[in-house]
Amino acid sequence: MTPMRMTRKARGLTQADLAQVLGCSQAHVSDVERGTAAASPKLAAEIAKVLGIPEEQILYPERFKNE
Repeated sequence: MTPMRMTRKARGLTQADLAQVLGCSQAHVSDVERGTAAASPKLAAEIAKVLGIPEEQILYPERFKNE
């Protein structure tokens, strides 16, 4: 599980909740969480700010992935 997903769930947010705050689709949030789509640097910064985690964990989730 990626840090983004773990943190989102720990904060009690759904993908739809996060997407609404970020101004993107729930599908895109899902894709970024699963690693099937990369977040732009701008989106990574926004996600990091909302979730309170380092941008690196969004941009390079494979380095921090916890199965």
